[in-house]
Amino acid sequence: MTDDVIFDLVIIGAGISGLAAARAAHKTGQHVVVIDKGRRIGGRVSTRRADGFTFNHGAQFITAKGDSFSAVLQLAENAGALARWQIADDKDAFAGSPTMRDLPVFMGQGLDIRQDMEIASIMPHPLTGTNNNGLCLTDKNGTNLLTRKLIITAPAPQTARLLRPIEPFMAALADTALYAPCWTVMLGFDTMPIMPALPIRQRDGIIGWAGLEQMRPQANYQKADQTHPAITIQASADWSQAWIEASKDDVIAALYDALASIEGVYLPDPIMSAAHRWLYAKVIQPATIDTSIAPHGITNANRSIAMAGDWLGGARVEHAYDSGLAALTALGYKV
Repeated sequence: MTDDVIFDLVIIGAGISGLAAARAAHKTGQHVVVIDKGRRIGGRVSTRRADGFTFNHGAQFITAKGDSFSAVLQLAENAGALARWQIADDKDAFAGSPTMRDLPVFMGQGLDIRQDMEIASIMPHPLTGTNNNGLCLTDKNGTNLLTRKLIITAPAPQTARLLRPIEPFMAALADTALYAPCWTVMLGFDTMPIMPALPIRQRDGIIGWAGLEQMRPQANYQKADQTHPAITIQASADWSQAWIEASKDDVIAALYDALASIEGVYLPDPIMSAAHRWLYAKVIQPATIDTSIAPHGITNANRSIAMAGDWLGGARVEHAYDSGLAALTALGYKV
């Protein structure tokens, strides 16, 4: 089945990169659609609700250094989608309000976003009424979308798989990015644990982050309608890699014990537990933008396809945002 509509721009991925590009293209009057294989937008800026508990189990906070992303965060704060949060004695950041997912929800307002749609192939396709070729995207259910231009914002390995049949040089560039995984454990309690006032962040050791969800800005907690105490634990990159094939039950037990062993922490027995394995959690080596690998950088020769994602810049959420705008610019759009 083919949609008769020809889009100016299709964006694969509704994470921060994709939303940044879509917002900017939409503002210039482009006919743009964002498609995502998941049920929720935001990528790793994510939240999970289960059994009366709320867990922010992806990115824990957001910071900005550049003017462009700072302006978006200010708009989100003014709209009540972000709140300021002191996460260390010497570090302030933003937290989603009431949840981390509320930032991508804010960024996605007014956009055409289609979820549960996974693209299986991308092929050149003649566009009716023009002398130019466009692109035909086919999802796993056989639905086709026609577009003049495309931005792919999936993690680098997924981007490479999509592009290898038609743009092998771009796929080779994506292959140069490296990620660290992250095991995340979510624990729900019927009595309040004892935790430090600030999130636990270890430079060395098993735990990279651990925090009581009730530690987040109090207004956020009240708005999230959290009925019971909840803790989110994120393992360090090295530990996650070493335990990459472990069972979820073993990971839950190990991270519970690791947190319970920290001085000043008391954990009752959880009444709910879950684990999530982020395979592409943190960029540890951004892609190498080298013309000997990809002659046209992040685009193809005729500037109809561009790539975006934090894997082109670095591990911070702002890197993902900036990459989305860079991809749009590379395709010839004014941002």
